[in-house]
Amino acid sequence: MTNEENVTITQTAPDGTETVIEITQTKPEAQSDADGGSLVEEVIDALFDDGGDDTDLADDLAEQDEILTEASDVPAGIETETETADTLFSDTAADQPELIIPVDYDAGTEQVPFTASSDVYSPVDAGVYGTADTVGSAAAAEEAAAEASEAQAHADAAGEAQRSADEFVEAGDYAAAAEARGSAEDEAFAAADNSVLHGSDSTDLDNAAYQQENADFYEARQAEHAAAGDYEAAKEDAINAGYAQGDADFQAGGADHTGQAAAEENQMDWAVWEQNNAESFQQSADQYAAEGDLENAEMYAADAAEHQEMADYHGDLGEHGGDMAVYDPSSEVASGGSFDAPDAADYSAVDTSATDYSTE
Repeated sequence: MTNEENVTITQTAPDGTETVIEITQTKPEAQSDADGGSLVEEVIDALFDDGGDDTDLADDLAEQDEILTEASDVPAGIETETETADTLFSDTAADQPELIIPVDYDAGTEQVPFTASSDVYSPVDAGVYGTADTVGSAAAAEEAAAEASEAQAHADAAGEAQRSADEFVEAGDYAAAAEARGSAEDEAFAAADNSVLHGSDSTDLDNAAYQQENADFYEARQAEHAAAGDYEAAKEDAINAGYAQGDADFQAGGADHTGQAAAEENQMDWAVWEQNNAESFQQSADQYAAEGDLENAEMYAADAAEHQEMADYHGDLGEHGGDMAVYDPSSEVASGGSFDAPDAADYSAVDTSATDYSTE
C-alpha cells in the first residue's frame, strides 16, 4: 500500500496559457485518515470551498508555501518556479535580460548588446562596442581632432602667406606684400593663432604702397622739369620723391630705397648752382654790353655759357630715367606683383568632409 498522494492542478489564463502544477505528498507513518485527511485533500477543499472556516485554510496554505519554497523538501518530479520580487526586479546589470538593438552603419547591420548601464549605442567601428560614455568620448575626440586639423591647415596657410609677404617686402613691392599679408591675417584669424605673423601689418603695407605711388608721381614730374631745364623745380621733385620713398620703406619695414632720389637731388643741386652762376655772368655781360664795354661783355658772356653748360650736364645726370641719369642699384624695386591666396584645404592632413555626426 503506497503512502504517496498525487494531485494535478491545471489553470487557464485569460490569454489561453495553461499552467500545470503537480503536487505529490508522502504521508507520514503516524498519519491516518482519522487525523482529519491529507494535506492534498485540504488544498483541494480550500480551492473549491464556497464557505466555512477560513482559519484552517490560511494555516494550511502557509504550511504548503513553506513546503514548496524549501528546495530540500520538494519531491523529485515537481517543477516549480518561485522567484521573489527582489530577484524578479533586481536593478543590477547582471540580472537584466539582454536587449539587442540593431544599428545601421557602413559595414551593415550589427546587433549591439544593450545593458542597464548604457542609454544609447553607436558603434565606433565594426565589431567594437562601448557604452554611451565611451562612444560619446570617441566622437568628441574625433571632432576635436578634425577641428585641430582644420586650425592647423589655416595656420599653415597663414605661414605661407606671411612668407610671401616677406619676399615682396624684400623686393620692394609693397602693394603685393600688403595683399599677401592680408591673406595671412585672415588665415591666422581662422586658426586662432597669430604666432606666424610678424613685421608690418596689412594696413602699414597699404600705406607704404600708397607712398610708393607718390614717389613715382614725383619722379615723373622731376623728369619733366629736368628735361625742360627747370632744375630748381626738378630738385624739389627729387626731394619729395625721396621723402615719399623713405616713408614707404619705414612703414613696410623694408630696406632703404631712397638712394636714387638722393642722387638725383644732388645732381639737380649742382645744376641749380651752375645755372645761377650762368645767370649771374650773363647779367654782367649784358651790363658791360650796355655800357659799350664789349670786351668784358664777351668775357662774361663766355663764362655764363660755361656755367650753363655745366648746369645742363648735371641736369642730364639728375634727370630721372634719362639717358645720362645716375643710377643707384639699391633703390631698384619690383612692382606689379600679385599674390594667389592659398586654400587652407590644401594644407589639411585630414579630410573631414565625409564625417557625419548626425543621429539619423
